[in-house]
Amino acid sequence: MWMKFNCKHTVVAKCLKLGAEMMPKHFAGMIFVHLFLAVLPVFGIQISRRIYQLAEKSVLSDYQVLTLLLPVLLYGAYLFLMKSYTIYYERVIVQFGGLLEFEKKTKLILHEKCGKIAMRYYEMPSFYNRLWEAKVASINVYRVVECVITLSGAVLSIVLLSGYASIIHSSFFLLIVLAAIPALFGNVSEAILKSRRRTQLAALAKEEKDRKECTTDIRYTKERIVYESSDFLIQKWKTSSRKLREKEYEVEMQVLKIRTFLMFLNVAATAGVYVLAGYLFFQRKIDYPAFMVAVSATFQLQNQYAQLFSDLGAFSQFCLMVKPFFLFLDTENETQRIASTGKIAFHHAGFTYPTGKEPVLHNLNFTIHAGEKIAIVGVNGAGKTTLSKLLAGLLVVTEGKNEGVLADTPSVMFQEYQQYALTLLENLAPQELELKNPVLAEELLTELNLSQIAKNEILGREFGKVDLSGGQWQKLAMARAFYHGGTFFLLDEPTSAIDPLYEKELNDLMRGKTNTQSTLEETNDYSDTLFNTNVNTKNNSDLEQLQFNLPSDKKQENISNGSSNYKKPSINCLKNYNGSKNSYKEQNKSKEVIDTLKNFNIEIQDCNATFGPTITRYEVSPKPGTKVSKIVNLSDDLALSLAARSIRIEAP
Repeated sequence: MWMKFNCKHTVVAKCLKLGAEMMPKHFAGMIFVHLFLAVLPVFGIQISRRIYQLAEKSVLSDYQVLTLLLPVLLYGAYLFLMKSYTIYYERVIVQFGGLLEFEKKTKLILHEKCGKIAMRYYEMPSFYNRLWEAKVASINVYRVVECVITLSGAVLSIVLLSGYASIIHSSFFLLIVLAAIPALFGNVSEAILKSRRRTQLAALAKEEKDRKECTTDIRYTKERIVYESSDFLIQKWKTSSRKLREKEYEVEMQVLKIRTFLMFLNVAATAGVYVLAGYLFFQRKIDYPAFMVAVSATFQLQNQYAQLFSDLGAFSQFCLMVKPFFLFLDTENETQRIASTGKIAFHHAGFTYPTGKEPVLHNLNFTIHAGEKIAIVGVNGAGKTTLSKLLAGLLVVTEGKNEGVLADTPSVMFQEYQQYALTLLENLAPQELELKNPVLAEELLTELNLSQIAKNEILGREFGKVDLSGGQWQKLAMARAFYHGGTFFLLDEPTSAIDPLYEKELNDLMRGKTNTQSTLEETNDYSDTLFNTNVNTKNNSDLEQLQFNLPSDKKQENISNGSSNYKKPSINCLKNYNGSKNSYKEQNKSKEVIDTLKNFNIEIQDCNATFGPTITRYEVSPKPGTKVSKIVNLSDDLALSLAARSIRIEAP
């Protein structure tokens, strides 16, 4: 449940607590620096007054000019310390040191939180926007703590300077307050305007970022070329960018108008300081050193007030901007998993996604016992993946109930498996900093024909050298599930990207790996499952099939636990094909292959094509002296010429 913040002090308290826990030494040093800076202006004013007094005495008498040397050196040290704070401390220590370190630590906190959040939140589109806002808002925790410390130092400095200025003349306070009003209203109005547009600007910024990614990211290159969508995507990117810039311009123009008006008030207050100080001097109510110090102290107070109200405006703004971070941290965590009970049962259970109106699954009634082999068969969109998440404990039913846990250590291979930008072995065991079972890893890679892939190269085309096909990535995801091990294997479309020539061999391998464990496979076609035993749920056989019935003219039916009505088609439905190798279709396709290779200066003596239901095989005989590697490197060009999704070239 998302919680709401109503009190600013709650946010401040959370920021201070988090800052003290994450970087206590850094913020302790910041407190010391700002306390020192609060005292330093009074020291500088007193030194400057002493210099003016000594200078006046040296003009009116034979007072030694050398006596000015020490005050001048002290004033130089004062100026050096003030500039060191601006140039070194703020830019180096804070901007490039503490700020970056704090940002890294808050990102780790968000990363840790993401691993604890209940899985149902990941099914909400708004969740990802909130995560994006939390990432952007995380750095404002540091800014809130910094503002609290800075404000404390500014208040102390104002108290000290005010006490010093009151010794000279109390009339200066009126002009000091007048000069502080523009800074106060300017920063507050800016904070209010930007806070009102914060959500809208964040949404536009994310939209602009996503559309830029679709236009420039290498992952979308193939489809941009095939569908010729570059112009369309560029136009969408330009539109999003224009909308974001227009909204930012609108806010900044409103802020500029307010600042322009308040600037005239500030100029009037500054001129008033000179007029009042000059009047008091000519009335001989203050001497020359007091005149100069009064002007200096007044301007110091003006700067301090301006800094105070500026920090207050920034403080209010940061308190508003940091809320998404703590709202995200207060997201409900996943409930603790219970121990294995050896079976899992669903009683009139169903599930509806947070943003859905209709249930994806409804009235589920079945029981799965440890050691059983289950095949879930259904068309796309039937709810197989949702059911797998329920079985794995990643989602919780929204109607009815489910009881028990099938295994303490489930191993799940999802249909949308991850492709990590890591090495082969790191993809195999991303949960291990160092590979704990290299023998098992090598065995799995060999059995899945992945051992030939370089093990120390980062996978992915973005990194240059090694990229995998869709089938290889799927086999790597399968190897990851088997390496993880466990007593319950859940395989969601495990061979959807595997070519039919290798699919049976892979099914035999998976059947052997899951021989003694509970296994549940999900697929669109029962003929593609790991299990070849007849379906017979009434006799409690080793295989049960949960058939998803989806009539075209009705809503999704219940998941039932019953026998299949499937009947094998007769051989009469097959067409008797007596065509020769020199049919028109074969000749036309063979000519396309020959012409494509000829465009790359590769002469072909003969090319025969054998057509199958899914795969077409071309037998090519190049002329003597032709390098085989030259043909292999043209796989993408041949795929484009033949309008094929992918091709595989095998050379003798």
